[in-house]
Amino acid sequence: MVAEVWREQNDRLYAMLYRATPHGLRPEMGRPLEVPEKRRVPELERLPLGPMRISGRAMQHALERPGGTGWCPLG
Repeated sequence: MVAEVWREQNDRLYAMLYRATPHGLRPEMGRPLEVPEKRRVPELERLPLGPMRISGRAMQHALERPGGTGWCPLG
């Protein structure tokens, strides 16, 4: 029962995202998921991942990094 509810929620989410994506962009969004010939994993899997854990101080530094833009002021 729980799995069915999750599946229905995922189906609704993917349908909403599909409708919100501009028509010309839809084919491009699937390309990183395609496995190239003579490869084992899609290109998306090869992209570097960010840090798995980040301290509060490092997060604050990252948020302040854009400096002067005022997009995320910490006070």
